[in-house]
Amino acid sequence: MLPLLLVVVIDLIGFGIIIPFLPFYAETYGASPQKVTMLMVTFSFFQFMAAPIWGSLSDRFGRRIIIWITLAGSIIAYILLAYSHTLYGLFFARALAGFMAGNISTAQAYIADITDKNNRAKAMGLFGAAFGIGFILGPAIGGILAGSMTLLGGNPGIGKSTLALQIIPGLKYSVLYVSAEESEEQLALRAKRLNISTKNIKLSTENNIELIIDQLALIDPKLLVIDSIQNIYSNNADSIAGSPSQIRECGQQLLAIAKQNKISVIVIGHVT
Repeated sequence: MLPLLLVVVIDLIGFGIIIPFLPFYAETYGASPQKVTMLMVTFSFFQFMAAPIWGSLSDRFGRRIIIWITLAGSIIAYILLAYSHTLYGLFFARALAGFMAGNISTAQAYIADITDKNNRAKAMGLFGAAFGIGFILGPAIGGILAGSMTLLGGNPGIGKSTLALQIIPGLKYSVLYVSAEESEEQLALRAKRLNISTKNIKLSTENNIELIIDQLALIDPKLLVIDSIQNIYSNNADSIAGSPSQIRECGQQLLAIAKQNKISVIVIGHVT
């Protein structure tokens, strides 16, 4: 039972692990917003198409061999993703990963095969729990890996900044927190109210992305928090902060810095 549940967890981690930075990554290859959207849904579309195919093949050749084949295919897909240097390469890698992730139907059928009627509902409940765990772990792992960027989005006032602050005390390395919305005093009061240690936090209230990059070179942190992307602007974009062109330009620069310096970046953004 446990190996089958791990298959489900791995599939969902594979789906979610690149969600935090895939839009920015695709835009570095010139992808339009429409193409970024298509890239995001490619995995799910091919998973949907592959599920009945893998299920049928598992009925014919056996569940175990199909699971092994699809897991091996997933490994190949993620290697291709890592070494893709074109937008079409990204599409192909995500399509292949999604097609291989269609093995969820095979894993579910395998669970039904090996459980009796009395334990089947419990087994399917564990299957659903594994699904949820994988979906939670995927974006989390993608966000904390070095050289990656996580978008922490939501409605204004729901606690995104507070959540970002609460992450920091568990880290043992230096953090640059760019507060482009609140003053140093406001942020210090929030940290004191939450009883958060600030000894490893370097605070900046700069909102120019080029100057923030200069600060990164001086401080050399392992984590950069941008609060929030709507208040950051670049000299390379001729528009006001918060406009689509400014967010795109700043996002691309942040992703490039994350990859070049092997640091993690958390970008807070408002969704209205």
